[in-house]
Amino acid sequence: MQIESKASEFILCQDKNELADKAARSFAKLVADISAKNGSCTVALSGGSTPKMLYERLLKPDLADNIPWDKIQFYVSDERCVAHESEESNWGNADRMLLTPKQIAPAQQHATVGQDKNADQSAADYETLIRKEVKAGPGGLPQFDIIYLGMGPDGHTASLFPGSKALDETHALVTKNYVEKFNSDRITFTFPLINNASHVIFLVAGHDKAAVLAEVMDNAGKYPSERINPIYGKLSWFIDKEAASKLEI
Repeated sequence: MQIESKASEFILCQDKNELADKAARSFAKLVADISAKNGSCTVALSGGSTPKMLYERLLKPDLADNIPWDKIQFYVSDERCVAHESEESNWGNADRMLLTPKQIAPAQQHATVGQDKNADQSAADYETLIRKEVKAGPGGLPQFDIIYLGMGPDGHTASLFPGSKALDETHALVTKNYVEKFNSDRITFTFPLINNASHVIFLVAGHDKAAVLAEVMDNAGKYPSERINPIYGKLSWFIDKEAASKLEI
């Protein structure tokens, strides 16, 4: 089932498997279309459990064999301040589950560097890289073709957590953000960078997201996820039945 409003596209799925399938098919089509038009496609991946199912689906031959992998430049929308070898690393999981299996060339891989040693420097270096490598959009800021996001049960997205300092960042495109609930730093894209993208895609699954998702869709004014609103692009939500259980549809 698909519902469209002026600014957003909502794709409702029966379960996580259908969500992964539809999101993967969307990825394949978007990448093919964008690459055919522009010669390449910039994609920022997200963390969490749902992207892992997306990666698994993308590796199935019916899709994998028709995706122009050599045209994709991969980034990550947020990262934990751990080594990429860690199971907690968002980039590390994407690398192990997608980039390495597809033998993505090193020149197409753009990970954070040194995030486990100096979070401030790592964020600054990542912003410098993005400003250099990602084309500028109508607003003059780098414009990703596709940014993937998740949403936590507390309404956070990327590593933009409720009450955290990065919510008020208006100049930096990438910043270190201290997350009190985990007593740790994260590296995260900020709202100015995310909202400058051509396509922003949420993947949201699970009953634990249902109550907050309903408030987010009602613009309760309480959650970071509500502040994702692409200025020049399209916002899509892939939502499974459990996460959508409290929506009035």
